[in-house]
Amino acid sequence: MEAGDYPEALEALRKAAKLDRSDYPVLLGTARAYTKLGRFKQAVEYYSAAIELPEAASDCEPWIELGDLCLALDRPDEAGLFYNRALQIEPGKMPAILKACEAELLRGSIEDFVRLCDTALKQLGLSRDRVVNSINDLAGILLEIKGKLGGSEELTAIVSRLVKLLPNIGQKHDTAFHA
Repeated sequence: MEAGDYPEALEALRKAAKLDRSDYPVLLGTARAYTKLGRFKQAVEYYSAAIELPEAASDCEPWIELGDLCLALDRPDEAGLFYNRALQIEPGKMPAILKACEAELLRGSIEDFVRLCDTALKQLGLSRDRVVNSINDLAGILLEIKGKLGGSEELTAIVSRLVKLLPNIGQKHDTAFHA
């Protein structure tokens, strides 16, 4: 599957998954192959089977990946649940924190978004020094987080997406900001 031959790998994984629905690596591999092929609904089916297994209780990655799929399918409520489950397993997992922020923004839940931003700041050794009263305050917090992330392209890309979402959220939701 490393070489990108996903259709062939998928067929082998599907056969293995049919034989044993309790094989955690096979279910995850099948879900990931479906994801790479853009077949998100099938991927969700295999991720859902995988997270029912005991191994998922200590592995936050499938929960994050399932959250990503839900965002791709425009299901931010479900995505937020999966990201929060990942954070229960590994509380300081920065990708899960930032992606949960994205899900909360898409849901229009500013208070939960701010709470997650505070978690990210704390993880980076920072704290919020101001009350959040506006979209600009949220953007400032995100830029502060982005500045401390260092060279992680994945994480800075997530923060950049969040900053771009902020004006849309402000227009969609006549929300009173407070923390």
